[in-house]
Amino acid sequence: QKQQQQQQQQQQQHHELPHQPQSRVPRILTNHQRVPGGAAAKLIGIKNKSDDEDENYQFVNDGDDALEVVAPLDELIKSRDMAKVEFSVGSTENKRYHNRAGAGASSTSNSAVTPTLSSDGILPRILDRDEVFHENAAAAIVSILTPSRKSSNTNYNNIAEIEAILTARSSDIELSKNPSNRSAVEKQKQIKKNKDSSSPFARPAAKKKICSSAVTTVGSDGNSAVEDAIETMTSTGKNPLVQNLLSKKTERHLATIKNRMKDPTKHLTDLMEAIASPKSGLFDRHYMVRRKNACGALKVLTANVSHRVNICWTLGVLPALSSVLEDSGPDTLQEQYPNATIQREYIEARKRAVSSLVYLAIPKNNKLPIFHCPRLVASLVRVIEQDDGEARRGCCAVLANLSKSKENRLIMAQIPGLLDALSTVIAPKECYWRSVGNDDEDTLSTNSDESEAFRRDILDRLSNEDDGNHNKIDMSLSGKSGRRRLGSEDPAELSARYDEDPNTFLHGARQNVFACLNHLVKEKDNAYILARHHRLVHTLVSITRLQESLSQEYALKLLAHLSRHRSNSKVLVFKMKHLVPAVVFATHSPNPESRIHACYALQNFSQDKPCRQQLVSVDDLLPAICLRIRSVKYPGEKLAALHTLKNLTDEPANLIPMTNTPECFATLMHVAHAGDNNTTEMMQYLGCDALATLSHWFRSIATSGQRIGTMQQNPSESNSSKAKDDLFVPTLRVLSWERWQ
Repeated sequence: QKQQQQQQQQQQQHHELPHQPQSRVPRILTNHQRVPGGAAAKLIGIKNKSDDEDENYQFVNDGDDALEVVAPLDELIKSRDMAKVEFSVGSTENKRYHNRAGAGASSTSNSAVTPTLSSDGILPRILDRDEVFHENAAAAIVSILTPSRKSSNTNYNNIAEIEAILTARSSDIELSKNPSNRSAVEKQKQIKKNKDSSSPFARPAAKKKICSSAVTTVGSDGNSAVEDAIETMTSTGKNPLVQNLLSKKTERHLATIKNRMKDPTKHLTDLMEAIASPKSGLFDRHYMVRRKNACGALKVLTANVSHRVNICWTLGVLPALSSVLEDSGPDTLQEQYPNATIQREYIEARKRAVSSLVYLAIPKNNKLPIFHCPRLVASLVRVIEQDDGEARRGCCAVLANLSKSKENRLIMAQIPGLLDALSTVIAPKECYWRSVGNDDEDTLSTNSDESEAFRRDILDRLSNEDDGNHNKIDMSLSGKSGRRRLGSEDPAELSARYDEDPNTFLHGARQNVFACLNHLVKEKDNAYILARHHRLVHTLVSITRLQESLSQEYALKLLAHLSRHRSNSKVLVFKMKHLVPAVVFATHSPNPESRIHACYALQNFSQDKPCRQQLVSVDDLLPAICLRIRSVKYPGEKLAALHTLKNLTDEPANLIPMTNTPECFATLMHVAHAGDNNTTEMMQYLGCDALATLSHWFRSIATSGQRIGTMQQNPSESNSSKAKDDLFVPTLRVLSWERWQ
């Protein structure tokens, strides 16, 4: 029996030891020995445990002075797993170690933990879902358009009021400087009492849009566009803004953000608490240093492409970064942080926080939660207004990335102060709205004597023009016209001063601003709003006068996109009278892209019938268009200019100005006869159509002589009625004075 028991024990040891994990175990022995197992255990001859021996430790005899206590294998394996957990960032973030179902307590140290109350019984603000997320999509819209009001203080529980805000268009939102405490439903009832039956608001109940009393103005020039839209609705009964602020798809996405956010890990929670603003509101040097280092650590994590989506959709990350930008204060940093050391540490922390936001805003799935994070976009606008270095460039990059999403564009164009801040970044120092002022913006015009001299100069040069030297003439026209239009300074010097600014971060910020505006103007309603922002339009006009600057092309592209909206033509041509002369001046640019977009803008302006007579009255417009038609290098530019001239011929009042322009008829006849190989059949047809239209107006004027001729030839038939469409047929008779036979 004893022998059988010994054999069974040996068999158990033989089966148990080889199944132990064969991996590297922390060596706790001073002589770097491992715990023997398998065949090594048989060779060494480990004794069986007796009842009086300690069950928790094994004793290995390896000499007189090598007697050490060795931890059991279970504890060593546990230590190894803990080391792995401490080494890795997280089981899901780095995708190297995955949590197993039976991991137990060894994997709980780095898993997502439920936010717990602090020592004083208050949940941290950045981890409070009610504070971090909006109650619904209506509260999100109101929070973005009114950054001074916190979304947590406004509750939208009325179903009708929520539906009104979500389906509202830009012109449906009431803008008032005195916010009212009445609900949207009560406000709409008051409007219904005061309106008359002819008001465009008198529509069926199913199509009626309820105004929101929660949106107030914050001093932005963009609100004039909404007021203009309301005026248009009142006068014509048509709403020029046709898109809803939020689509149904975006509304569903906003509703799922709160539930999709995952709880942070313990290490990430500690990192966010170091970044967030202190509860006491006191900023000392030690706190600023810790905050700067924490922002740097988060910047390193977000630099990894595979981490960006997971970090952005972690609870508390975006509010923590937003708190860094909010701490800039309403005024300057000198007033917010009088201590130079603390101010320097904060600037560095803000730069790192902005860099993290730039990385997070790149993925497509991150744009919606970043844009609707409370007070984040308003903080970006404030930093753009205060800073002139790396932080401003980063904030412009964040806005450019957010504007790529169609879900954000309509609301972004109406954020108070955003267009003003973007205009300041791209504005040249010699900008008109800076030198002239906002009061005289709509009455800007060139001096009549200078315009007449400039016109004579162009006519003299056009008379000596041929196909081989038109580029040279363009350059000379650019120089002389620039000196007359921009003052005594050389336009080349102005362009160099704009492009070679010593602030290296300014050039990157301008590129991001142009990219942001280029995305915004692609929406139809945004084009309506941007065209009525006087500061932005005057800034773009100032940039178009920089003939040798690369930014001229971007400004003309924006103006061309603004001209695509039918309701913008009258505003840009009649109210902003300096815009069309600037576009005409840009047609002489050495950059072909600038010239073709200038022709596109003139083509869209000439499509509007009330604007045709005003366009022809602009100095040098007809000679400039004829010059572009005779240019044979770029067919697209030639076709756009030819379309413009054809549209202008449809106005009978333009017959006399075109007759007084010596190049007009010669250019049309040259195109109609296909004088060069670059004239396509479409161009030839347009030239013939324009000549036929002009001849039609000539014959219409000549028809007045038909009545006189009829009376002289047949007096008895003078009272007979003639059809209105009958034109005067030429007699082709030759008349002489008392000529001898």
